[in-house]
Amino acid sequence: MRVDLLAKAVSEDLENNLVPFFVMATLGTTNCAAFDDVQSIGKLCRAKNMWLHIDGSYGTNAFILPEMRYLGNGMELADSINANAGKMLLVNNDSAAMWIRDSGILEKTMSADALYVNNDSENNNTREYRNYGIALGRRLRAFKFWFVFRSYGLSGLRDYVRRMMKMAKVFENLVRQDDRFEIANDVLLTVVCFRFRWV
Repeated sequence: MRVDLLAKAVSEDLENNLVPFFVMATLGTTNCAAFDDVQSIGKLCRAKNMWLHIDGSYGTNAFILPEMRYLGNGMELADSINANAGKMLLVNNDSAAMWIRDSGILEKTMSADALYVNNDSENNNTREYRNYGIALGRRLRAFKFWFVFRSYGLSGLRDYVRRMMKMAKVFENLVRQDDRFEIANDVLLTVVCFRFRWV
């Protein structure tokens, strides 16, 4: 995302009496591992009172490695972030982690107040997780995370991600040695994009 074009679009909306309120930036897109400048985007969102969501479904998983965290500079300015652990951290598909700066907003939006689901959670200090999504029930995905984290541990997961990144570099070098192909992205993580050179 180009921040100058975003700022221009926001200004045009405001001039036309529209209310820009949401921006979604990415940290490591799944298809080519592209990273937005979330530092600059976040500053613009703060200045214009817009919600910044970061789709980190692929790239943020690499932040388990201290040496890769620089790619997330500015993510502290986000209002919400999601990450799909199945894309790099060995957790089965259909598992994602989401962080929201003010979870009360989500709870207020999604909560159900029907008598048959009311258990007076405000007075008995229980957290109603059903109030964090549209459906009243959820499959228990936390076990997927727990079993992987328990089996591999932090050091095991870090070793795995580093090994995958090294394999991507090996593949990138093999592609570069073949004149029929060219690399189409910066290989920072585990995604190698290449294309056939048309002669």
